[in-house]
Amino acid sequence: MRTVIYQCLICYRFKAQATEQLMVELPSKRVQSSWPFLTTGVDYAGQMTLRLEPTLRKAVKRLHCYICLLRD
Repeated sequence: MRTVIYQCLICYRFKAQATEQLMVELPSKRVQSSWPFLTTGVDYAGQMTLRLEPTLRKAVKRLHCYICLLRD
């Protein structure tokens, strides 16, 4: 009997239990109203070279890029 219930797709779906998402409490400075970017820091990572893969009949393309991290 047990194998019949587990192999039956309709029974399996009705037996499924809904899961709840666990949420963490937000820090107090995120919930209070304040000016935008009041407590935000900025970090830059200086010039990096990206190498793009060659396409048909074209050479390897190189681009320079920067990284900007906004942190709270």
